[in-house]
Amino acid sequence: MRNHRSGFTLVELIVVTVLGALLISATLQVLITNQRTYTAQNAQIQAQQSVRAAMDILTQELRELSPEGLDIFQMSNVRMRIRASRAFGLICNDTVRGTPTFRVMKFGNWIGATDSVVVFADNQGEIQSDDRWITTVVTARDTTKACGSSQAQRLTFANASSFTTDSVSSGAEVRAFTHYVYRLFLYTDGQYYLGRRPNPGSYVPLVGPLPRDTG
Repeated sequence: MRNHRSGFTLVELIVVTVLGALLISATLQVLITNQRTYTAQNAQIQAQQSVRAAMDILTQELRELSPEGLDIFQMSNVRMRIRASRAFGLICNDTVRGTPTFRVMKFGNWIGATDSVVVFADNQGEIQSDDRWITTVVTARDTTKACGSSQAQRLTFANASSFTTDSVSSGAEVRAFTHYVYRLFLYTDGQYYLGRRPNPGSYVPLVGPLPRDTG
């Protein structure tokens, strides 16, 4: 008897190879498309989160500004320099008149040893027209003090001549500030970002990258 051997012909092998190549190509195209879609969506999500975080910072920072209170030093279409509130306290000395050293009750953050501050000067309590804010700087502090059962610090201020007799009373507000500059700046990666920096200090990117001219 003759042995009959079965197998694939050359045409069949070519057809299978072509079909397999087409299937692999289609699968690879789907994977590439999915990867591009994921990358684009991930970039969009990160951009949205960045914008949302920046808007939260800007909203909280800018809503407290007072042009009449001289919180805005400079503002243009590309740059803004402001004074942002960072700490708050109440003077709790029993007798505080005519001195630049006070015990200040702590609310939130401590007031720093070199912070710029404003101190409310009531002057004559029955007359509103003589009220004012004394702009000064903390020159020394002691955080071991207390106002009753509350934490407090003893602060010494510059510009002693501004604290005239009867100018500041117990219960007066003390507000500490940090100066910031907002602007579009060139980051280390060669891209432009909306950034913020303390004055003086280095810029920190908030939103970006952004177009240089329309960012």
